[in-house]
Amino acid sequence: MCEFISWIEKDDEVLFLTGNEVFNTKRGRELQNHCKSKDDLTGHGAIRWYFGTDDKPISGGKERECTNFSTPDNFPKQIVRAIKKGQMWGFDDATPQELLTNTAWAEYEKITNPARAEYEKIKNTAFWNIFADVNNRNPKWR
Repeated sequence: MCEFISWIEKDDEVLFLTGNEVFNTKRGRELQNHCKSKDDLTGHGAIRWYFGTDDKPISGGKERECTNFSTPDNFPKQIVRAIKKGQMWGFDDATPQELLTNTAWAEYEKITNPARAEYEKIKNTAFWNIFADVNNRNPKWR
């Protein structure tokens, strides 16, 4: 699994995926079906597949990734522009705290923490309640 944000530098191009490409295009929907996990959507394999063809992903280039958002200098200018435009939405765990001021991060947590706490309370119980119904089980577990 690659880190958010991953990119490939190839032939003077910087190839990376935005939320719009992955979640609002036909090719992006095909990529979602192609990937084994949502975690794979930000990886080099996903980038190669998206910008290639179904049977021939792009090859070559330098694979890069960075999780240090403390300065825009850590990223190519194309990615910095996409980040500043808010185009990196939709990816799990793609909320780097370093992008916000402390005040803005506190506001973000004020909004998200109650939902996260509620989810943590119900997720396990919800799963097992659904599983308890024999009709919901994988046939191997009936």
